[in-house]
Amino acid sequence: MKLMDISFRSSLFALATMLCLVLPGKAGAPVEVDTALIVAVDVSDSVNAERYQLQMEGIARALEDQDVINALMSGPRGGIGFALVEWADTSEFTVPWRVIRSLEDALKAAAVVRALKPKKGEHTCVSRMLSFIRESVVYNLPIAARRTVLDVSGDGIDNCQDPKNIIEERDSLVRLGVQINGLPIIVAGENEIVGAGAYRAPGFGLAPLSI
Repeated sequence: MKLMDISFRSSLFALATMLCLVLPGKAGAPVEVDTALIVAVDVSDSVNAERYQLQMEGIARALEDQDVINALMSGPRGGIGFALVEWADTSEFTVPWRVIRSLEDALKAAAVVRALKPKKGEHTCVSRMLSFIRESVVYNLPIAARRTVLDVSGDGIDNCQDPKNIIEERDSLVRLGVQINGLPIIVAGENEIVGAGAYRAPGFGLAPLSI
């Protein structure tokens, strides 16, 4: 499987032109930037070392891409906020919010992403991850964003809860103004059909999902 970093770079480049966030500054004054970007990385059991590298290397290369960097600094507030969550059965806020306003900031953020060590979970709990993002990230932002983007990368369907939970959690985030983008990992001969080969947590069978 080839690293599909181009799709990650193009996604971040598109998002980098859209958003706004605020971080606390001196004496409580807000520090304004142009983008609030949360990247959520799948670390479930199906994510082997190659797929983990695909996600992390794609994000790091996006942050190093000159077009992306130019976009990050071209908005009226001159920068973005970046955070990363890793998720499977549970979710972890791995890279807390950091401001990217320069080439140096972007390269440092890319280095932090590359330095992360693989974590392992079992199930692909999409709805739990969306709930974590809402409760632990969006509700507790040290920022005030006009728009916020969540990029979710993964290689399978939710296999630990009822599909209706995904719709409910997604809609809750959308009502808060969060734009959600899916970055699927598709491997020829393995998972071209979404959900193929997925196993389920006890009590949850496969069911059609209408989005």
